[in-house]
Amino acid sequence: MLICSTCHNTIPQNDRFCSYCGTTLALNNGGGSSTTQPKSGGALITVAMLLSVVVVVLGGVVIYLISQGNKSDSIDNNIYSFPTHTTTAAAVAAKIVATTESNLSIATTVAATTASAKTASATTAVASPTETPSPRIVDRSVTQRGWLLLTYTQGNGLPGIKKVNLSNRTEEIAIPAGANVSQGFWIPGQNNFVYVTEADKGINVINGSSSSRIATGLNPNVSSDGRMVYIGDDGELYLLDMRGRSSKLTQDRLGKLGPTFSPDGSKIAYSSYTNGLWQIWILNLNGGSQYQVTRLSDNARFPVWSPDGQKLAFNTTSRSDVYTPKDIYVTDLSGNVYNIVSGGQNGRPFWVEDYIFFNSDRDKTSGESDIYAVHPDGSGRDRITSSSNDFDYYYPVWRNDLP
Repeated sequence: MLICSTCHNTIPQNDRFCSYCGTTLALNNGGGSSTTQPKSGGALITVAMLLSVVVVVLGGVVIYLISQGNKSDSIDNNIYSFPTHTTTAAAVAAKIVATTESNLSIATTVAATTASAKTASATTAVASPTETPSPRIVDRSVTQRGWLLLTYTQGNGLPGIKKVNLSNRTEEIAIPAGANVSQGFWIPGQNNFVYVTEADKGINVINGSSSSRIATGLNPNVSSDGRMVYIGDDGELYLLDMRGRSSKLTQDRLGKLGPTFSPDGSKIAYSSYTNGLWQIWILNLNGGSQYQVTRLSDNARFPVWSPDGQKLAFNTTSRSDVYTPKDIYVTDLSGNVYNIVSGGQNGRPFWVEDYIFFNSDRDKTSGESDIYAVHPDGSGRDRITSSSNDFDYYYPVWRNDLP
């Protein structure tokens, strides 16, 4: 047996070069001892092998870094395309090969082949992630959060007031049916509301388990700063300020219905009986000017403002039956009108964000109503309540969840 003088590997007696490092053996003429000389090209093979190992190890590191980046990006951004990482891996491999001596062709081949395989592996791994992306949090629609206040009756009984929790569509009685109360309206930012006692047109505010009378009239509407507009018992518009002082806003002796504050509180939209029909008017609180918005062949009643204060929604009734609601319309402040809900009896709209709530009998055979919501363009109709046929739900008013 011989010993390689380069790597000290044991070499069989009859071999002429070291199978491990490639060194050529040089035998003495007498054959008793031996020396080794490097085989031509052996150093190149050694360098190539070492370089191949480096490339493989480096490729593994790159793959690991890419996989970590994939995890991070999939959680933070829900993005599954990482061309930057793949390009970096190829660039690193190319740089290693480029710095190798030009005569190391075997090393170049090994490095290029390994880098190509590793890059392809990395690309495949990125294109097919194993982790499920985290769902994005989307703000809930107004039909799925907050509370509705609505008037309801059962059978031929007198009305009461209910609350509907929109997050789970459950209902609770605020004032039982038979109490003869209606027209509930939330006080903004509170769990309290105002309502009307039908028998004496008393406007009351409920605070917990107690209530107190604050005015006489109908159709109360409360602004974001706590003022209340309503129809007095003489049919005119009145304003109740935050100190409880009432002032008369109109005195034209024309009938009025459904006053409502604009979002900024500077205007009031309402229905006025004009030339034999109810039409939509606007009162400017800064100066007291009034102007007519709609001029329809049907009655236009109970207007509500859009959140940006640029449009109004309202319901119509026919000339021959002023009390039975008909369709829901939207108009801009110049009187350009379009229909969004028709078919059946649809009334008392209430506009919140990108939905308009309203009551309708469209899915009942008994003539009673449930509460629905629809987008301002007439799409996306959603049935909010599904009461039995002997219940009648109407006059929806929304508020957001309270802290």
